[in-house]
Amino acid sequence: MKRLLFVLACTMLATPIWAQNDTQSREGPPPQGEHRMRHGGSPNPQEQVKRLTKELNLTADQQAQLKQIFADQEKSREQDRASMQNASPEERRAHFEQTRQQVDAKIEAILTDAQKKKFADMRAHMKQHRMRGEGEGQQPPPPDQQ
Repeated sequence: MKRLLFVLACTMLATPIWAQNDTQSREGPPPQGEHRMRHGGSPNPQEQVKRLTKELNLTADQQAQLKQIFADQEKSREQDRASMQNASPEERRAHFEQTRQQVDAKIEAILTDAQKKKFADMRAHMKQHRMRGEGEGQQPPPPDQQ
């Protein structure tokens, strides 16, 4: 009888763990149009290349160059996090904005004129959303009623 109660108790305790693992394995990749963010808020480099390839119709050579740009950015970002840890929020914001502009310039250097225009439009659209405080996955705020 004790053995049966022990087995029953173990089974009841383990069930939530199995359920959690099953849910995680079914999640899989994000649905079309969604971008999975890494810890820290920025999309991973492979997702960025995939998204820009789709949006800008990049060639294989452009994709390879873009992967290198994002790999370099990743290394720089890790170093910057450590060095900017004691900086004020304004200093950090200015530094990361400058870094973003440098990366954008590197990206634009590998694009055709038509791709540059589309890239600029994409950046303007993203900036507009940031200005309004819309994060990824959030709904835009309702318009002001006047």
